[in-house]
Amino acid sequence: MISVDPTVAVDAINLVEGDRQEQYGSYDENLGRIAEMWSGFLNTKITAMDVALMMVLVKIGRSKAGYARDNAVDGVAYFLMHDSLARYDNGNK
Repeated sequence: MISVDPTVAVDAINLVEGDRQEQYGSYDENLGRIAEMWSGFLNTKITAMDVALMMVLVKIGRSKAGYARDNAVDGVAYFLMHDSLARYDNGNK
């Protein structure tokens, strides 16, 4: 029987709230910095929420080459960041 692996979600939460935050700083500030750079490069407004969704697309693109658990975990993590920004910060950083 096919079932969902709950450890993917648990590992994604741990990335968002632990490992990656310790390594890169808070995700809202990190995604905000990326949004500013992408906005300047593309000469169009990109928000932190946009960055989170585009990073999900990166993970989807990589998944097309074959399964890697890391892509699933990271994709869920970016969706969690997007959700948090949408609910609390409105993603405009």
